Amino acid sequence: MENEEKSFGDLPTLGRIEESRREEGVSDGEGGGDPAESIGDLETLKPEGIVDGGRTAGTRRWKAGETILGRYVVERELGEGGMGVVYECLDTVGGVKVAVKSLPPEVGRNRDEMEEVRENFRLVYKLSHPNIAGVRVLEKDGRGEYHLVMELAEGESLRRWSRQKRKGAGVPLEDAVPVLRQVASALDYAHSEKVVHRDVKPGNVMVDAKGRVKVLDFGLAAQIRTSMSRVSREAGRTSGTRPYMAPEQWEGQPQDARTDQYALGVTAYELLAGCLPFEGADAEVLHRAVLAGRVRNIEGVGAAPMAALRRALAKVPKERFATCGEFVDSLAGENAAKPRTTESRKENGGDAAGGDVFLRKVRLGKELESAGKDNATSAEQDARAKIVELFEAGSEALRAGQNHVAGGLFARAEEGLATWRKSRETRIEKERKEEEKN
Repeated sequence: MENEEKSFGDLPTLGRIEESRREEGVSDGEGGGDPAESIGDLETLKPEGIVDGGRTAGTRRWKAGETILGRYVVERELGEGGMGVVYECLDTVGGVKVAVKSLPPEVGRNRDEMEEVRENFRLVYKLSHPNIAGVRVLEKDGRGEYHLVMELAEGESLRRWSRQKRKGAGVPLEDAVPVLRQVASALDYAHSEKVVHRDVKPGNVMVDAKGRVKVLDFGLAAQIRTSMSRVSREAGRTSGTRPYMAPEQWEGQPQDARTDQYALGVTAYELLAGCLPFEGADAEVLHRAVLAGRVRNIEGVGAAPMAALRRALAKVPKERFATCGEFVDSLAGENAAKPRTTESRKENGGDAAGGDVFLRKVRLGKELESAGKDNATSAEQDARAKIVELFEAGSEALRAGQNHVAGGLFARAEEGLATWRKSRETRIEKERKEEEKN
């Protein structure tokens, strides 16, 4: 399992229904899929993990005011897709809002399929990145039905955001790049953890009022969809949304990080052009266009950004960029004139972004050294060790040229170090006051 790259996506999104199935072109058998968008932006809490037990109230179709799992009070229904219904709920224990999705009963009743779902949950559960909406817990209620509790992300979908930012047909490059860069950072981090999203699209990206991004559906949908196909003996279910699916997805070929990059390329093209790079009246026509069509120029977009888009949308995966971050850098004009070499990926970096991350690493390393281990409690030593692990993982990503992944890991390490110092100072001050009393 450790060396296999897992893919997830196509989980019904966590929010308001704003797009029609025809607009999204969802590939959930014949015309099925998820028309919903999502909302949220709560800080992800540490989940309890997989839990069996608890009781539910009401029926399978939950109403406002009813309680799921004896803890989550339904406030409203967010959306319904081929894989179930999603609700906005109040966690009465934590006092925060979450999204709760009930898994299909057909899967929950099948022991072998649920074991596959549990295995994939454990993998996705470990993802922790500021631009990823996390999953918190998979729990079984008293009736034997499973529910997935997820982070609720705030803001509006990238699709709606783009409508407000358009100048002419599409969004200006300078407005699109900061958002795309955050999506790329989330994807590159997930790829470094051996997880592939496989359903990147505007409906699975949320942007809040401050321009902060959350990528949704790093979840269990691909496994749930596969399980549903096996349990119901239905054929032709494919994770992904047709207009954003890479050629290898259409062809049923192995998929990896470059499959997500292709979908990010389609998303970027759509933002800049106001339309998709490939279109078709039905699935068969669209399939042919994706496999053989040429990427059309976008009015007002220069030759270098267009070259970056064409490379990300290459029919052959190996012809795409090494990472999603490299694609966005090239799209923005950073190092776009020539491909990166092994030398340019070294720690001291060949571009401004790499240099900035390198300086961040140096500064963080010095702060960790000054923090030290002297007079630290065992709990403080354990917490510091986890921060060092993040720092080392970021350093490794930087050496591999994955600047966006490294930046995200260093950011988490910095946050952890700040919390560590505050906790340590509070403890020391408390001990000092106790000594004065004695």
